[in-house]
Amino acid sequence: MLSIISNKQTNSTTTNPPPLGSQLRAAGEGEHQAPRLVTRGAKSQDPHTEVSIDWLRMSGSRQMVEQALLITEEHFGYTKPDRGNYLLDSGYRWATGGIYLDTKKSQPAQHCVVDLPATILQEIEPQTLRQIIYDLHMIGFKTTRVDIACDYYDQPDLLNNVYDSCESGELCRSRTFQHIQTKNGRACTGRTVSIGKRGKNGSGRFVRVYDKGLETETHEQNFWIRWETELADDCATQFTTEYCQAADPLQFAHEHALWAIEFREYNGSRELERRPLVEWFQELVEGTTRRRLTATRTKSTVATYADWMRTSVLPKLKTITAITGTPLVGVIDHICGEVGPRADHTQCVKVRTICKSLGASNRQITTYGVYRGEIHE
Repeated sequence: MLSIISNKQTNSTTTNPPPLGSQLRAAGEGEHQAPRLVTRGAKSQDPHTEVSIDWLRMSGSRQMVEQALLITEEHFGYTKPDRGNYLLDSGYRWATGGIYLDTKKSQPAQHCVVDLPATILQEIEPQTLRQIIYDLHMIGFKTTRVDIACDYYDQPDLLNNVYDSCESGELCRSRTFQHIQTKNGRACTGRTVSIGKRGKNGSGRFVRVYDKGLETETHEQNFWIRWETELADDCATQFTTEYCQAADPLQFAHEHALWAIEFREYNGSRELERRPLVEWFQELVEGTTRRRLTATRTKSTVATYADWMRTSVLPKLKTITAITGTPLVGVIDHICGEVGPRADHTQCVKVRTICKSLGASNRQITTYGVYRGEIHE
């Protein structure tokens, strides 16, 4: 079992955060020290594993800027007006973080962004971070990004294990990975395995496993390995909502970071649960609870369906017709074989809507289904 050791005593009783601002402390220079959770692995010896929230980004209405400043300045000190970020033209900054907005009322962007990188978050206690997240949620902010960093000092083979398992087809819960290695002559200066995709085509879970010691030029290769999970949009909001209520928030974060992906033996089974975890991953997650967030997919509409056809399907088909001179119908028949109309598709909202836009009546659509013998009145 994993044991949690903190360098500050905390109340282990689970309580919901109080109403907005009721426990905000007065700001003071150098008052807060950032404690790190120390999670000792089942087979670790003296070296330890540190778990922390490494980045937080939240988005809300532009009208929320004043309230957001009131909440954040209580903990990080006063900001000063400065340039914006993320395509927003104005902002209020601390050293490396800030609150950004667009001052041009003509712009479509009507939101503001609270951006708190690792250098800012290291200044506060985990309980204080929970309070900030909770208070921002209460006034209407949503989390758009949260990074969970797990720093391992007793897993010299971790990066190699991740790469080897990806190459062997043992990666689950994600379809893509990339291995990046940089060198200076023969010396390795950086190494990263990134898993998943960012953006609208991603799952909301992106994992980087890399050599932090090499990146920071502070340790030899494989001494300090960071497992970093980036949650975005729906997954990020779900996580921070539950994080604020968790009895042990950093253990909760640790579990979400590790279980964002899985590594399972390939035994030919299509059912994931029938594939056992690979040995090294089983040891890594020993004593943790399996947790996984799923992004909410946008419901398909006629407009999104048409956009998908316009951008992803038809341009490729038209390219084939232009090169070969084959009519579009012939290209489709060549790719898909003989495909006929299906009467049950007359019940599809998209099909009915498009048919109506082409002049077909409800009676024509319904009659077609009945005539084909697949739809009964």
